Amino acid sequence: MEEISSSEVKDAVENVIGEEAADAAADVAKSFLETMENPLIRAAVTMIVCIIVAKIVLSLTNKAVKKMKLEPTANKFVGSLIHVVVYAVAVLVIAGTLGVDVTSLVAIFSVVGAAFALAAQNTLANFFGGILLLVSKPLLAGEYVVTTGGEGVVQEVGLLHTNFLMPDNRVVVVPNNTIVSGVIVNCSRGGTRRVDLNFSISYDADMESVKRVIVEVMEANPMVLREPELPFARVTAFGESAVTYTARFWCKGSDFWPVQYDLLEQTKMALDKAGIEIPYNHLNVHMIEQK
Repeated sequence: MEEISSSEVKDAVENVIGEEAADAAADVAKSFLETMENPLIRAAVTMIVCIIVAKIVLSLTNKAVKKMKLEPTANKFVGSLIHVVVYAVAVLVIAGTLGVDVTSLVAIFSVVGAAFALAAQNTLANFFGGILLLVSKPLLAGEYVVTTGGEGVVQEVGLLHTNFLMPDNRVVVVPNNTIVSGVIVNCSRGGTRRVDLNFSISYDADMESVKRVIVEVMEANPMVLREPELPFARVTAFGESAVTYTARFWCKGSDFWPVQYDLLEQTKMALDKAGIEIPYNHLNVHMIEQK
């Protein structure tokens, strides 16, 4: 391939737009290059270019983050982090254009960051714990969860704390580091929960009659499920003054507490109606007559 000289390029341009227009374009280009020799103007142009590039990068990354289907809090955090990184790079580029030693600037930022990390160890531990919760999703808003730091319905998973709504309507705020460092029991993921209720019955009561009464109460309650197994009652322990019967059944996660309260009351009434005694501790006092 033959090389094209600058004079040939100039001649070609002149043929297309005319000699006067070509000279004017050359003068504009020369003037622009001379203007760009000014550090302030060069920095301003660089800043404008960085802002445009940053907006394009942020737009693309935001679309990518939305496709990842993260939690709303995680979306906000990732978006904010991308903003900080993109604009930090832009600042370094502009600083380099103004003649600032970028290496020294990065070193200063590193020292400040290390000092901040040392002074905020607990906060950073909660922060990274929040990131882990948002990414791995062991608990989500609206789920009933039992953790080392609290138990209740998850209201919000934040970057530093997680809010739980307790059964008595209290809101408990638990640090994320406490949650991720312990055991997390999610009671809502399976959809159903198993319930075990214990009843202390007199030794004098007929065993089959007791089991029949308890099972009839469970089967009559609409919140008691027939799957994955039918409700049943069995003897599970022999105490000092009573036999322990365990009623086992399954229910929806949302019915866990209401069905327990209902069955405790309904079973007590059914046992009383059947004449089956629920014993309580007695104290027998024997008087010895002195002669």
